[in-house]
Amino acid sequence: MTAPYFFPFQMTICAIGYELAVLGHREPFEIFFDEHVIFGPRAKAWYPVIRAAVPDDDVRAIMPVEPLFRSDLEVLPLQASDMTAWLIGVKIMKD
Repeated sequence: MTAPYFFPFQMTICAIGYELAVLGHREPFEIFFDEHVIFGPRAKAWYPVIRAAVPDDDVRAIMPVEPLFRSDLEVLPLQASDMTAWLIGVKIMKD
């Protein structure tokens, strides 16, 4: 898949899974992303394939069964992440 959303979406979930496994986390985690009408459903459709390909059983066991999508108009953590990304972007543009 050539969409720029696909790889970061999948790798973010995998990286969180590996990091939590290293920290000893053994319960499945949930993750939610900002809604993306075009790329979100495509990335979500491939997620089960990516999850099944994770070679570490412990990591796969804690990865979400299904990533969630929510509106940033309703979910405060998404608003905070948007604000943080914007502030970092402004700082980078000034440097």
